[in-house]
Amino acid sequence: MEADYLAKGWERTESHSDADLIVVRGCSVTRRAQHDCERLVAHIKAKYPATRLIVTGCLRDESAERLSPAVRRARAILEGMNAADDEDEETPQEIEEDEPIPMRTARAYLKIQDGCSGKCSFCIVPQFRGPSFSVPFSSLMRKTERFIEAGYTEIVLTGCNLILYASGGKRLPELVDALARLGESADEKSRPRCRIRLGSIEPGACALETVDVMAAHANVCRYLHVPAQSGADRILTAMKRPYLVRDVVELVERAKRVSALAGIGFDLMTGFPGETEMDFLSTEGLIKRLCPSNVHVFPYSERPGTIAAGLLDAIPREVRHDRARRLAAVAKNHRSQFAKKFIGQQVQIVIEDEKEMSGWTGEYFQCRIDNKGRCASVKRRDIVEARVTMARHGALVAAVV
Repeated sequence: MEADYLAKGWERTESHSDADLIVVRGCSVTRRAQHDCERLVAHIKAKYPATRLIVTGCLRDESAERLSPAVRRARAILEGMNAADDEDEETPQEIEEDEPIPMRTARAYLKIQDGCSGKCSFCIVPQFRGPSFSVPFSSLMRKTERFIEAGYTEIVLTGCNLILYASGGKRLPELVDALARLGESADEKSRPRCRIRLGSIEPGACALETVDVMAAHANVCRYLHVPAQSGADRILTAMKRPYLVRDVVELVERAKRVSALAGIGFDLMTGFPGETEMDFLSTEGLIKRLCPSNVHVFPYSERPGTIAAGLLDAIPREVRHDRARRLAAVAKNHRSQFAKKFIGQQVQIVIEDEKEMSGWTGEYFQCRIDNKGRCASVKRRDIVEARVTMARHGALVAAVV
């Protein structure tokens, strides 16, 4: 959106008081998130009543303008051609041809789909975003090529539920394969033009095929983020998740066969209605068994409008938060121990901070270059080869090779 406005002659201000237009990207995933966003919108309206306000994302605010022309066009690209084998992609192609490329971030974000067709009992997102729809395959190929031409060396695939991607007979595995080929260098010994990073993907057959594509391409980052949610089948069933614990284990083990140092991220929820101490210990055991390198733990929060909000056997809030703290402590220890395995290993870093000369490895570890003297010609977004010399607080320190 910002790139679109800049291309039309707008300038980005450093404070709300200087702005003619304020854009708020809202969130309604949890009740707390929606409350915080609504407070922010109310504050902006009260303090800057004459300033034009736009609210985007999945936050409902009928008194503010909803969508900018940039967002309307992006939605037209997405909504105009939902996944179908006989789709006519001409209109989205024409719309996207002159879309500006955003250049503020160190890594490019490629939105491949939006919405979700799932019916998870705790989730409100489908009510705001609607069913899954996918960006046409050919549009994504062109957008990726333009990202690469603009100088990006890492592209992150984003969406509400990546595993639902489907366009013109292409699913997520076929898309990742095609994008990886686009980012490969002509010479196998050279650094790739660009590497591809997956966002969060749910376990299942399609996810397993996607890991097989990862194995076939060195420029697909060795990192999976899995929204596991729980390590207890009974709770996953109550959540109406489309997989069981064995599917989570199978996916992670498949990724570890691709690379023993593959990074694994988990989303885990504590205190879902009816969760017993034994269920919680099963989730803790899942961490200990699979040793994820990144874990996002959050206590369950009732979201009005969802099935789970009406379930009996609510867990006391103090128990939910205590379990979350316990899981987070276990996860933090595993991350520190896993980081130490990289000492002596060679990694590829996409530079994000030129001053600190730091960025992210393919396995999604923050890594800082120690011998900056050898980085005089290195720029933001460059891919750098380095050997890890130290692991500290779950982050890495490396020397350029």
